[in-house]
Amino acid sequence: MQVALGVEREKEQALRSQRDKLELRLRHLQIMLMQAEHLALAIGSVLSYLSSQVSGVVWKIEAVQKG
Repeated sequence: MQVALGVEREKEQALRSQRDKLELRLRHLQIMLMQAEHLALAIGSVLSYLSSQVSGVVWKIEAVQKG
């Protein structure tokens, strides 16, 4: 009985350790997700800005070619 109890305690300890590692990994992944979302928003803003700038340049080129 004592041996079985010892074995089960070791299993419990291993499972707790595994759970702790998984919780840490989950926290790191959540932080990474937040950073990726922030980066995606920033890239979207930059793309929007660049798109408007390119449109302005194209418009000016067309105006020069016509004039």
